[in-house]
Amino acid sequence: MNEDTHTAVQQVSESHSQGFALTGYGWLMIVVALLSVLLTYKFLSRKSGDSFSKTVKPKAGCLSFGYVFLVIFCIATLALGAVGMFVNSIHNIVSLPRYEATIIDHESHQSESRDSDGRRRSRTMYTPTLRFTDNAGNLREVKADLSSSGKDPIGSTLTIGYKDGMSKAEVISITKYLMLLGLAIMMFVLVYVLVLGIVYSFGWSTAFILRIGGGFLMYFLFPAGMMVLFWGCAYHGLYKHFTGQRHDMPVWAIVVCSIFSVVLFLSFIGYLRMLMGKTVGDNTGLSRKMFNKRKVY
Repeated sequence: MNEDTHTAVQQVSESHSQGFALTGYGWLMIVVALLSVLLTYKFLSRKSGDSFSKTVKPKAGCLSFGYVFLVIFCIATLALGAVGMFVNSIHNIVSLPRYEATIIDHESHQSESRDSDGRRRSRTMYTPTLRFTDNAGNLREVKADLSSSGKDPIGSTLTIGYKDGMSKAEVISITKYLMLLGLAIMMFVLVYVLVLGIVYSFGWSTAFILRIGGGFLMYFLFPAGMMVLFWGCAYHGLYKHFTGQRHDMPVWAIVVCSIFSVVLFLSFIGYLRMLMGKTVGDNTGLSRKMFNKRKVY
């Protein structure tokens, strides 16, 4: 009886130890939480005007400390998640075997969203079912990982990436690259805010970081945003409507997409010309400063 009791207790303890075993992701979150505590202490110390030392404590209560910690921890977690998603997406695009798959059917589902007035809208989304032959000669049917409000014609082809074990095929298209661009922008913003917070908290100069942020806004984010909006209006709005892929667009939506497409295209060209002129002007100004500093013998 004692041996049975000892065996039962040992089994229970082993099950509990297995249940509380931390994965690599769990250990990573613990490290992020500890670093967030340190960064919170540094941030509040810097904000209070004190230098960081063992004898100085930040002039903030538990509520302020918890709030700042929560903000920093969320930003750090989202930044790491965005980096992981971006690296995984790039790896899939580069490494997955590519095939030309034929659309044989569509699966529909309802997607709900809210407009600016708070009213709920329901839209029908379509996920293509694809058929292709893999490198081993096997005929496969699999769903795509992208859904859209318009149906691609049955019999049309899509370039996909796929390997054994994947539940959905990764569609490799301009839309996927634009989504990847949006993910890259989100990743940069989160990492930038995190780095800026670290630099500020440790009392280092933020001038260089702020110049990087200004350059990112002017030379990347603004033109990329205009390009994405132009693509959405011109391709997903006008092109798909006039090619018969979207039949649910009212007349006013077609007019709005047409106006925005023209305005965005002209604005994009004008903005690029402005950037080129600014760059040439900056280089000319720098050359003049260097010429004026030369000594005349």
